[in-house]
Amino acid sequence: MARHTRHPARGRQPAPLLARLVAASLDGVFGIAVVAVSVRDAQGRPWLGAMLTARGGLARWCGGGWLYTVIFESSALHATLGKVVANVRVEPCGAGRAGVRAAAVRNALRLVDLQPCLCYLVGGVAALRSPLRQRVGDRAANCLVARHRFAPAARVACLLVLTLPVAGLVVAYRQRTTAAPVEH
Repeated sequence: MARHTRHPARGRQPAPLLARLVAASLDGVFGIAVVAVSVRDAQGRPWLGAMLTARGGLARWCGGGWLYTVIFESSALHATLGKVVANVRVEPCGAGRAGVRAAAVRNALRLVDLQPCLCYLVGGVAALRSPLRQRVGDRAANCLVARHRFAPAARVACLLVLTLPVAGLVVAYRQRTTAAPVEH
């Protein structure tokens, strides 16, 4: 078998697993930072720990992450911001385009791919055993994550957008650690 199997119908090369990992990591950090900056502690300051303890913080992160991927993967880009930076995008295996339904299915099944214990063992094994490097969600949605060359300016712009909430989180953390202690 060739090192980079081309998709038979479209001539697409499946994305390397490392590129997918980079994209997922960038998108995950982005999602955590967005929610963490938006969730406040008892004193009204942004705080990463409040994301897990605040009412609905974790649900906002999971639901927001799912919505983010569905919107971006069903857009003209066919890629989240992290995928653009990693030069990969979601493609349909058959004719047509990967739309909202395919993006919703592939990302809803991420819960299966993440098992056990959020370590992507199921998705990783599925991708390693698939000639098109498809995880369970990709197979169910009849999609693959393929190599795609985005313009360098688009990649830089996406990377900058990805860093904004992270920078906001750093600023919020610095303000939190330098703020005067609250007297009771």
